[in-house]
Amino acid sequence: MLKVKPIPGTLVLVRDFISMLRKRNGRIGACMTMLSRNCQNF
Repeated sequence: MLKVKPIPGTLVLVRDFISMLRKRNGRIGACMTMLSRNCQNF
């Protein structure tokens, strides 16, 4: 994942953002949460 400075509230925003992506597109959400071979399917 992108290296983000540990700013209070950042992890929460990232988690909510990823959750939103998961609802819209499961593949993109999985790709962002865990960099796996699934990313190569795009």
